[in-house]
Amino acid sequence: MIDYKKVTTCIIKIFADVLFPGKCLTCGTWINDQHNIFLTADQEKSLPENMKIRFFLCELCLNTFIQVKPPFCLKCGIMFKSHEADSHICGKCLKAPGRFRVVRAFGVYDKTLMMAIHYLKYKGKIQLARPLGLLLFLTFIKFWQNENIDLILPVPLHKKRLKNRGFNQGFLLVRHWPKIAELLNIEYFHPEIKRDLLARNRWTTPQTGLKRKERIENIKGAFTLSRLSSIKSKNILLVDDVFTTGATVDECAKVLLQGGAANVDVLTLAQTA
Repeated sequence: MIDYKKVTTCIIKIFADVLFPGKCLTCGTWINDQHNIFLTADQEKSLPENMKIRFFLCELCLNTFIQVKPPFCLKCGIMFKSHEADSHICGKCLKAPGRFRVVRAFGVYDKTLMMAIHYLKYKGKIQLARPLGLLLFLTFIKFWQNENIDLILPVPLHKKRLKNRGFNQGFLLVRHWPKIAELLNIEYFHPEIKRDLLARNRWTTPQTGLKRKERIENIKGAFTLSRLSSIKSKNILLVDDVFTTGATVDECAKVLLQGGAANVDVLTLAQTA
């Protein structure tokens, strides 16, 4: 028996693809059929189009993504320029180790990845949150598949900035993780995603353009905990869009550890080179 509803949906999709082909959000060129990027063939089949980064960006732009690969600092995750040595603790972390345990990121904050994050944060292209969140989830599975993470906390925004922007990009990047794990048939520990345990109670000027010491001073005392008992002895994963000097996540980690957390790890979509 013919399912006319499915046939109609298929026909509409075909006409939509012909009449309204997608344009790359960053360079504006038409997006044609392209190779699977960052996904295996099986993963590609399992996911809806709005979770695939190639649905929003052309292959040429995607090829400018620089994934974080060894050798890198075993603590802050920053890639080393030389590929001769193995991964080790960098000099900066040896001199001034952060309160967080480790930091990991999907890619380097440069070119198209930087533009995609800007489109998400500042131009309201929240449709990018699903595919970018997928890349973040795959990074999480890569580095924490044998770890026990109890809570996932997006780095909070001040209520004034949240009101102006309309969303917390960190939360948008992680909110679909349980669904992604289900679609990809990946064993996932389902840690709770909480966006109200850590609060940004003090307005701060943007960290962009500030030097490391200025960032540390600017962010000092900006965060508080809403419920102390909720994090006692918990392993926490802090999630943010970009890791630069680490001042913000280090201040968050300080508050969480003082509140009784066992460990604080950090995962970001991008890191500065």
